[in-house]
Amino acid sequence: MKFSLLRLSASIFAVLLSVVPGFAQGTALTEPLAALAKPTEGLVGLTAEGALLRSTNNGVSFQQTRAADSPSAFYAVAASGATVVAMGDAANFVRSTTNGSTWSALASALNPAHDGPINALAANGSTWVAVGQSGARISVLRSTNSGASWTTATTPSTPSDVGSLRGVTWTGTRWVAVGGDEFFGFIYTSTDGASWSRLTATDHSLRAVASDGAGRVLAVGNAGLMLYAIDHAASPSTFASVGENIVSEDLYSVIFTAGNNWIIGGDNGAVLTFSGSAPGTVVAPGPSSSAPVTALVPTGVGAGFLYYSEASSPPAPHGPISLQISLVSGQLQLTLVGAETGNSYLIESSTTLASFTFVANSTRVYSGGSAPSWTFPAPGPGNRIFYRAKVATGP
Repeated sequence: MKFSLLRLSASIFAVLLSVVPGFAQGTALTEPLAALAKPTEGLVGLTAEGALLRSTNNGVSFQQTRAADSPSAFYAVAASGATVVAMGDAANFVRSTTNGSTWSALASALNPAHDGPINALAANGSTWVAVGQSGARISVLRSTNSGASWTTATTPSTPSDVGSLRGVTWTGTRWVAVGGDEFFGFIYTSTDGASWSRLTATDHSLRAVASDGAGRVLAVGNAGLMLYAIDHAASPSTFASVGENIVSEDLYSVIFTAGNNWIIGGDNGAVLTFSGSAPGTVVAPGPSSSAPVTALVPTGVGAGFLYYSEASSPPAPHGPISLQISLVSGQLQLTLVGAETGNSYLIESSTTLASFTFVANSTRVYSGGSAPSWTFPAPGPGNRIFYRAKVATGP
């Protein structure tokens, strides 16, 4: 029997954590997603070209709610309650108070105009922080009215602050922002979002940061850099390396899920899990031609499904295939959407990720009609299991 692992952009491992029973990839889009946000209702996606999309079915499909602006593009989107803000070039922004279904007119956040990109946004109630670059230096903007208006925050003016901030999060007591230049990375903190100080420098540029809201922080960046803190990033010695040489790919996105579980996405289709202080585990490293995973968001639907989108369209030969996960009458149902006629598919499982075992009687030959699907018992409390789909034979 011939086996070939589906490419990450064509399929995805079903990752079942003890408190996060699903990890699903959304349906292929005509434009790639660069960022995602989760307002009170639905999901909001931002394409690489700057168009804004909305999904009301957990990422199964998206509808455009605002076309991309030219020449100004948006690079970041975030949500707090029903309010969603997207920002980009020269701090231009749009704002929605309807979960991303309608948007305010394009406006400039600052006067005089900000002359660089905004790369990331985060919110803590009505206080929002946006980070990026203005000229050659890092830049931080702050809003205290849920993104309706913005002011420039105070950052250090030393030459070492040349570069760009690319990620920001609220830890529960302070803001943490990460970024870098072409060689090194840095971490900044603030208790109010208005005045910032540099916490520490890193060996590689940092790309993203997330927090559980109770003091634990995970920052990721180039060359597989992953740094973890448990005290709200209170001191320069706070951050410790998750592990050396786990992956060499650049890492672009990270989210906290539940318990002490995190998901990380990066170059070459790399997807990792991280739990506590243990080293991360490569869940689904794609081949060298796979697209980078740049957008991650917990949907908070049902038992806690996760959704992620890659930064480019699914490549040949398999097309837009996705392994989607749902709970049906207390059972875990896996559905392979986009299967190709004539292909034979099977499921493998693992409890450790060290090795996978063929699930007996799981082979399905797709001859058209209903998508291949599998039903398995949901894992009990405190347990976890990993599933992956494979192409067994092709036409």
